[in-house]
Amino acid sequence: MTLTHESAATHGAPEPLIEHPTQRAALNDAALALGVPARDAQHFAHTGEMQVGDACLLLLPLDPHRQGPWVAVVQRPRPPGVDEPAWLDTLLQANAHTLLAEDAAFALAENGDTVLLQRLQGVDNALLLSADLYGALLLSDSVQPAAATASRPPTREVPAC
Repeated sequence: MTLTHESAATHGAPEPLIEHPTQRAALNDAALALGVPARDAQHFAHTGEMQVGDACLLLLPLDPHRQGPWVAVVQRPRPPGVDEPAWLDTLLQANAHTLLAEDAAFALAENGDTVLLQRLQGVDNALLLSADLYGALLLSDSVQPAAATASRPPTREVPAC
């Protein structure tokens, strides 16, 4: 499971996505606040990509000039033992609630992984960015337990005779 920028695949090494020094500093500090090792935080500050536990996190600008809003993309594997139809139902139910409260939505990757897209407040302030990224990671993880109940067959009480 890897999310990468297109240029990383074509050139063999991630192209620096984050060019502005203020943004780089904010990404580095936000990653450190999330408990990421310093080397990984520096990589994140240049590429906008990092691994946090089983989650792959990628930041993407919505504006081609990288001055406007950004989106965080969090990809996690589907929980083991949960079939795709049950997982899809779980994500659809999660979307019904998430869209009411957040600028975020769940999707399903081609390989069955969970993908969360969440609009960020910005990438210039480390404190706000770390809070946004922490929230996106928590939100993407919050659907995992629901999948276990969705994949269980419903229990019915049998009336006593």
